[in-house]
Amino acid sequence: MSKILLMSPELANVAMVGGIAEYLWGLAGTLLRRGHDVRVALPHYAFLQETKLPRAVEHSRITVALGLGASTVTDVIKLAVPLPDPRGKNLPVYLLGGHPHFASVTTNQQIYQWPNHEPWVVYCKAVVEWLEASHWQPDIIHCQDAHCALLPVYIQDMRTNNPSHPLTSVRTVLTVHNLLNQGKGLPELVAYAGLSMNWFNIDGFEFYGYTNSLKAGLLWADRVNTVSPTYAHEIRSSGTYGFGLEGVLHAVAQRGQLTGILNGIDTDRWSLKGLRYDGSIGDMDHLLKEKEACQRNLFKSWGWKSSSQPVLVFRSRWDTQKGVLLLTSCMEEVLKIARCVFVTWGTPGSTPELQAAWQSLQQLARDNPQQLLLNPKDVQDIKQTATHYTLADFVLMPSSYEPCGLVQMECQRYGALPIVRQTGGLADTVTEHAHPNFPAPNGFTFRPMEPHALLAAIRRAIHVYHNPELIPIFRRNALLQENGWNTRIAQYEQLYRKNDSI
Repeated sequence: MSKILLMSPELANVAMVGGIAEYLWGLAGTLLRRGHDVRVALPHYAFLQETKLPRAVEHSRITVALGLGASTVTDVIKLAVPLPDPRGKNLPVYLLGGHPHFASVTTNQQIYQWPNHEPWVVYCKAVVEWLEASHWQPDIIHCQDAHCALLPVYIQDMRTNNPSHPLTSVRTVLTVHNLLNQGKGLPELVAYAGLSMNWFNIDGFEFYGYTNSLKAGLLWADRVNTVSPTYAHEIRSSGTYGFGLEGVLHAVAQRGQLTGILNGIDTDRWSLKGLRYDGSIGDMDHLLKEKEACQRNLFKSWGWKSSSQPVLVFRSRWDTQKGVLLLTSCMEEVLKIARCVFVTWGTPGSTPELQAAWQSLQQLARDNPQQLLLNPKDVQDIKQTATHYTLADFVLMPSSYEPCGLVQMECQRYGALPIVRQTGGLADTVTEHAHPNFPAPNGFTFRPMEPHALLAAIRRAIHVYHNPELIPIFRRNALLQENGWNTRIAQYEQLYRKNDSI
């Protein structure tokens, strides 16, 4: 068994913003249950002072030495986070501060709201200082995105300049969840991190005259992972997905150091009460009764009349990446053949295009109150996501890119069929045709980011919905999907073992 430190800016049930938090929670819990010694390092955000979780001071006043004569001090606080496990295991979570940003974060939504990369430099260096002071040393440090990307650089710097340091034997893994945030900054950021400027000029940070922390981490991590096989291919093959780092990622892949492992989901959390998920006739009957009851109750609450049309839902942030401009451009046609429920956040958006699309959708909702609802009661809250999935006949995910995606896997646990663009993890988990790796067909797909392609996929889905011979096949396959973390964890154990020689 391995000793594994997971580094992340967020963690579900502790400090959650989005998908990374759920990823860490599922990965950490499953590794722990498999017998590994797993611990998580998080920044010490101000709102965590109020947590009711058991806490203790692990180390007091550790000095975090930075460059340019700078230093800071942090305590290391240990939380015991209970897992949903009958054996009563706790996940050890260590909180490290030392930067004013962390002390200013009073809500989850503020975690990434800082104008430069300095807080994450301090976080990575604080982890190094803590491990130097600790009696516990991991075999593997598994880092997430640009926010943790300096950790592999610090380890490599030790291997070069202080080869007798005990941390030089630690292996590093860097997982890419989203390439959009690359930790860019001025060249002085390298000096602030306490590293030689050779790291900027020669060894990996320089990116069109600026510092790029993610680039350096990708070059010096012992292994780079991303969250689906297709996304691993996309980001090394095209600037559309690589955001300028496709050349670096291609080089990493050529060295045999880039892998793509699909995210898992928490199948205990995402399950419909009473279902056995065995594909039996009894399961199918129970599914239909639950979905019909959910629709009937919500329709009554919303003043919707009964209808033979299917319900299409969209649940995501209001962002071009999620395909909202494409979807809005089709909506007038979609409403002629289906009812739609949107649950979205971040509206009206940060660009004129997003704002105009939101205004257009609002007008469509006013003109078609029996066909389109925006953020209605009973499904708007995050805790009501499962209800939204139960309501849905189809779930729309027309993303321009999607590293993995969780919604398409979660919704199938409720018999809701995803309609997705073939990209990233969506392409790896949803198909209209037979598939060697999972029960299929289990959804509907399109490739061109064009209105006609999305509309064609929606029309094919609705054709299947009205076909009493086809729709049970799709729904049964949806229920039979095996996307739990227990089906992914062996690939992570193999990834960690691949690092045995560095």
